[in-house]
Amino acid sequence: MREETVVEAGEARVAAGRAIVPIVRTQTIVAGPGLFLTAELIGLVIAGEGWVRLFSCGVAEVPDDIVARAVGRAREALSVTSPGQHGRK
Repeated sequence: MREETVVEAGEARVAAGRAIVPIVRTQTIVAGPGLFLTAELIGLVIAGEGWVRLFSCGVAEVPDDIVARAVGRAREALSVTSPGQHGRK
């Protein structure tokens, strides 16, 4: 049996001048021919012009490097999307 747990920042979505980046924990268990996979949202980074907030599940630890990556993706998404445009560019 092999088990792997990964925490990663997802892709940024932009709407109404805000960028949202999900932080997800994925667990994969392989046992013989079978596969078990779970994915759970453990945090959200929401950013606007000049501010960023992290909302996380109280039970889950979100690694600092993952938070930094999510913040970077949110800021980048805001910088490439003009104020009147909705969605990703």
